[in-house]
Amino acid sequence: DAMPPEDIQRWMSDLGIESFVGSSGRVFPTMFKASPLLRAWLNRLNHAGVQLYTRHNWIGWNGKNQLVFETPDTQCLVYTKAAILAVGGASWPRLGSNGDWDTILTRAGAKVSPFTPSNCGLNIQWSEHFKKRFAGQPLKNIAVSLHSNRTVVSQVVSGDAMITHYGLEGSPVYTLAAAIEKCLRDDESVFIDIDLLPARSAEIIINKLERPRGKRTLSNHLRQSLGLSGAKASILREAKDGDGLPSTSEGLAQLIKTVRLPVLSLRPIEEAISTAGGLSFENMDKTLMLSQKPGVFCAGEMLDWDAPTGGYLLTACLALGRKAGLNAVNWVTNNC
Repeated sequence: DAMPPEDIQRWMSDLGIESFVGSSGRVFPTMFKASPLLRAWLNRLNHAGVQLYTRHNWIGWNGKNQLVFETPDTQCLVYTKAAILAVGGASWPRLGSNGDWDTILTRAGAKVSPFTPSNCGLNIQWSEHFKKRFAGQPLKNIAVSLHSNRTVVSQVVSGDAMITHYGLEGSPVYTLAAAIEKCLRDDESVFIDIDLLPARSAEIIINKLERPRGKRTLSNHLRQSLGLSGAKASILREAKDGDGLPSTSEGLAQLIKTVRLPVLSLRPIEEAISTAGGLSFENMDKTLMLSQKPGVFCAGEMLDWDAPTGGYLLTACLALGRKAGLNAVNWVTNNC
């Protein structure tokens, strides 16, 4: 609320980057590239006198409450009137976001929830034939929902998914990943239900299937009457696990509307776009300052919140960073 999409657009415009707000409320650069925005931002910071120190690994505080950094050559001690921690989650270890800071804040008395993968792919056990033939191909214009032996998640997410050798990737499964993780953590049997033709009702599908097919094979009939071919047609057989497709139009229509696939697990946290878990909000006051460390503010994905990928994560991190920054300025002004 403190930094809505129009504020982010103004900030981008000041950096010379044109943008627009999509129907989902997400902000996109008109050129659909983030690197020019990053370069313009870094250039502004440089001209403002900001000093960026790379290859500095923060390992905590010493007894004098100084920040301690390890560098390739030595150990660096820094005293600050205020500090902002924006050290990320645990899903990008190759880029330094490995979540190792959790032990530092836990030792300081803060509560940190365990990290779990979010906005990530699913492990599904494909047959060797399906995997070999269709890995790397998309499932376009589908709707995905979650079902378990104890929980029915009513959320239905539309979009495109990508078949991989280990399972599925793509926006619809990313959105459901947090709910899937919770079900798996509770030892529930988890399935995803895929509607291959979400724009068509079961009745319409039945009517098309009941048209005379002559000498056409079932595969050709599905292709010509419903446009189902390739991966979409083959995943019907994959869901039946060798039992054969239903013999009636009603049964086949039901399968097309609900392709149920068991989920083995989420992909590893190292592959996730983002993570759930992190520093609990109960450790901070309304200014995002740590109760255990006066003058230390926290922002971004290190906090225990989650959001769908595709812009929401970025805009929330920008808003949190702005809030922490303004409050740090107020702290220094009023207390130092």
